[in-house]
This record gives sequence, structure tokens and C-alpha cells, in this order.
Amino acid sequence: MKKFLLISLFALLLLPTHADAATKTKLEVSGWIPYWRAATGTADALAHLDAFTEINPFGYTVKNDGTLKDLMHIDDEPWVSFIKAAKAKKVRVIPTVMMSDGNLIHTLLSNGTTRRQLEDDIAALVVAKGFDGIDIDFEGKKATTKPYFALFLKGLAIRMPKHWVMCTIEARTPLSSRYEGTPPPDATTYANDFVAINKYCDRVRIMTYDQGTIDLTLNKARFAPYIPVADACWDEKVMTLTAQSISKKKLSIGIATYGYEYSVTPLSEYGFR
Repeated sequence: MKKFLLISLFALLLLPTHADAATKTKLEVSGWIPYWRAATGTADALAHLDAFTEINPFGYTVKNDGTLKDLMHIDDEPWVSFIKAAKAKKVRVIPTVMMSDGNLIHTLLSNGTTRRQLEDDIAALVVAKGFDGIDIDFEGKKATTKPYFALFLKGLAIRMPKHWVMCTIEARTPLSSRYEGTPPPDATTYANDFVAINKYCDRVRIMTYDQGTIDLTLNKARFAPYIPVADACWDEKVMTLTAQSISKKKLSIGIATYGYEYSVTPLSEYGFR
């Protein structure tokens, strides 16, 4: 999960929610604090706590046997003091459970026993620790895992009716921007069921970053070298497409605060003119 090694505390997620009685729109702001930057991340967040709606300690992971592993040591400092301060400011504390092994995700979720046990364990964790909910960040899923992931989210929603069920999912680029000509037959074979995600998740955070070269239309329209983390036009395309299946009131836009360094070499050095 390379992107998370690069996202800092202020990987802000901006979310339009219900409009106020007047005409202005309220924004929610949340941010991941990665376990490998716990000290600096909590210190930075503490200094700007009034700006946040939600903080996401990152994170828990799932072991091969389906049990949860706390990589953050959430019961130790600086988390204990930080969470206390966040709650005092009425900032939601919703930790992330992350997985990136597609084979393991499929194995655990396609088995009813291990899937239900994981649902039970997550719900019990949320209650025991006094969290406001859970953020599910399962990346690299197989298309065959799609119905089982939907069942997993349904199970969490049933078990946690009074807590937030958050989903962090990959961005989906429109087919017209991904392919030239007729898309291949499997172009819409996705691992995420947007309809189910809309039904069972209270907030859906789209990873609108690491665009790279996926958008062929923008690749042609922009000047080279062009390998963006997130072109605003690409973000708009992604969110417009996503909003066809997922309520705008639930959608959250992922904003990365990192960049890449590239070594750019003139083609003439390789014999091209």
C-alpha cells in the first residue's frame, strides 16, 4: 500500500453533507494518522484539532488467521492522550482496518465462518475501545470477492447500527477515459459493488490520488511530462461517475499531500529526435 507510506496526517478528506438551513454547505474534514508517524502525527493534529470533524488512527490489520492486529498500540501514548483530547473536542475517532493481500481477503470473506467472526471482532473492538465507528480499507480485492465484500459490509452495518461504517475504496475512471475505441469485455469487471457500498456504508471515501497515466484523454490534453498524483479534472470525472451509484451525501474526496520526484531525461539522449 505504497500510497499510505506517502500520505501524511493532512491527507484531508472533504465531504459535502446536508446543506444548512441557509444556502452554505458544510464540509467535513478528516485525516489519517499512520502508525509509523504516531508521535508527529498526533502532535500535528492536536495543534489543528478544531479544524477536524474526524480523525482516523491508521491502523489495524488482519492476520492470516483472520484476527485483528493493532499496529498502532492504541492503548499506549501518544494515542491515549490524543483520543481523550479529540473526544473532548467532539471530533470523531474512527480507526482504519487495512488489508492489501487480495488472496487473503478472498479467503477470509468467502468463508462464512471467518467472515462473520471478523465482523464480530470489529464490532466488539469498536464498542470495547469507545470508537465512533470503523473505516474499512481493503485494497487489491479480486473481482470474485465482490459479493463477499458486500456481505461483509452488510454484517458490519447490522452489528453496528449506532456507529459509523466507513469505506475507503479505489477510484474508478470512466471507460471513455481509460480506453481508446471499444473497451475490452472485462473492462467493467470491478471488485467493488457500488450499490452495496452505498447501502451499507455511512461514508465512502474515494482514493482520488495516484492517477498516474490511467486517463488517456487527459494524457493527450496535457503537456508532457504528465504523471500526476491527482489532476483536478480527473478527480471530477471520478466523483461524477461514482455519484451515479453512491449518494453524494456519503461521498468523501481523498486529497493527497505528497508528490513524486522523477528523473526526466531528454529523449535525444536515447537517440530519439
